[in-house]
Amino acid sequence: MTRTERWIAIAVAVAGLGIAWWSFEATPTPPRLEDVASISWSLTPRACIDERFQTTDKDSIARIIDAYGRMGGGWKTSRYLALTRGWFTAPSFPNTALFRDKNGNSLHVLWFADELVGARTFQGGRASDAYRQPTPELLAALRGAKREPLKRC
Repeated sequence: MTRTERWIAIAVAVAGLGIAWWSFEATPTPPRLEDVASISWSLTPRACIDERFQTTDKDSIARIIDAYGRMGGGWKTSRYLALTRGWFTAPSFPNTALFRDKNGNSLHVLWFADELVGARTFQGGRASDAYRQPTPELLAALRGAKREPLKRC
């Protein structure tokens, strides 16, 4: 391989890495407040249906959606976590917030812990996951809603 061919190969490899790196970015969109009727909570990582609770308080739901919407960028895909942290499966979270519509259909999922938050969006019949470090405002809104009286599902 000549020197020119090596430089071309290196340039193509670097460009490929740039494209691959870009595909590690994710942008989950919070559900619209008017679409959310309740948030169901799983309070343990392996919660069964009987351990789920829900809140229907619109103020609590609005605080969560507002804090979530203000988080901005910095979300990464599970492929990014696999390459940077060695996680080849989705991480386990101690808490899950499942956003539901008035018919009980799943609109959105937030998993959360002190050091990481995950989001699953459902768009066009596909689910996609994204992860990032949580903001203190989002954790406060989620924990505040969990402390309010919860109705058994």
